Amino acid sequence: KSKLDRDKVRRDMAISLKRDYYLTGREWPYKNVNRRILAEQFMVDESGYELKDYKIFCFDGEPQFIQVDFDRFAPTGHKRNLYSTEWKLLEFDYGYPSDSARNIERPSNLDTMLSFARKLSKGHRFLRTDFYAINGDTKFGEMTFFPECGFGEFSPDEWDTKLGKLIKLKSPSGGRLTILSTSSTTPLLQMICQITNSCVLTAKSECASPAANAAQLMA
Repeated sequence: KSKLDRDKVRRDMAISLKRDYYLTGREWPYKNVNRRILAEQFMVDESGYELKDYKIFCFDGEPQFIQVDFDRFAPTGHKRNLYSTEWKLLEFDYGYPSDSARNIERPSNLDTMLSFARKLSKGHRFLRTDFYAINGDTKFGEMTFFPECGFGEFSPDEWDTKLGKLIKLKSPSGGRLTILSTSSTTPLLQMICQITNSCVLTAKSECASPAANAAQLMA
């Protein structure tokens, strides 16, 4: 506390209170939220200087991989390692560079965090649940349906497809939407159909008309 620059903190808070976080990524939960200053207990983990963030990505209520954020404010820059639920380092980057040389030990309360993640994500196609591990205790962080505003980049690209396939999207009737495939069909639409398996692209000769095709739902 003796090292705290109170004037700088006041300036930063004043700037933050003027910021409309919704405009940053158009995440609807932040729209029209009253701006407040929240004071939380200062916490560090076993390192004694930082608080690593354990973010569990759940699909249909089942944890699939864990994102660990560390060195957020270090001179070397924010790092992010990805692990399987068996705590094996996954060889891809997401949003921030990884550091394979950094040996992050499996937290002793990992099973507890995974159990909480399953309960919190039950009934949701996708949900990320965040926790902290402090001397064996589990602290809840937050939940989100759209990490990185949905714009986080994967490297290599193949992991974007691998993880995208874990999201099972269906039409309200439980069927798949048939969409007319033409020369003007956007690559994005083609990719969504391929990854989510929620729609079928049909050649023009196989469909009576665009209107009929767009309305057709396959059981």
